[in-house]
Amino acid sequence: MQPYQIGSTDWIKQELAGLLGQQVTRDIDEIIRLYSLYDGDGQRWQVNTNGLDYTPTVKVTNIIAELIGKEARYMMGVEPELRIVPKEKDNQAAQANADVIGSWLTALLEEQKWSKKLLDAAKDCFIGKRVALKLTGKRGGRLGIQFRPSLEFCLYTHLRAHETDSYLVCRLLLEKKK
Repeated sequence: MQPYQIGSTDWIKQELAGLLGQQVTRDIDEIIRLYSLYDGDGQRWQVNTNGLDYTPTVKVTNIIAELIGKEARYMMGVEPELRIVPKEKDNQAAQANADVIGSWLTALLEEQKWSKKLLDAAKDCFIGKRVALKLTGKRGGRLGIQFRPSLEFCLYTHLRAHETDSYLVCRLLLEKKK
């Protein structure tokens, strides 16, 4: 193994490749490249002003971000409908409980600015191929809703001993260990 230069990030890539595999690190590089294009970094250019008696105007228009924004607004133009349905449909008490939970969920989503977060998540999904929904909270406290872009989590399709095969498990890599 070769020694690393001070300030080099090559060791990070090598460690991730060992932990996650070469394909994951290639995907990460591709996603970083796509975010760079989305952010407009790929649209800067130098203008040769030699022989000119004026400074040309350079208008940078980020068409990629504009198209992704339009596509996300189109896809999320109608919010998904979330309904709580009791198992026992003829049971009025169960329906009343489902209605209370539905009202709580609707209020929570409005408080958490669900529509904007969903729109931003769609943009991240178009660029980075996937997003993860993260719920946070403490017993007796408020529930938090976040979408995390694909660079902040790794998708695992294998299961640990305590997990069942009915769940696809997403584990956040960048979470603090508690």
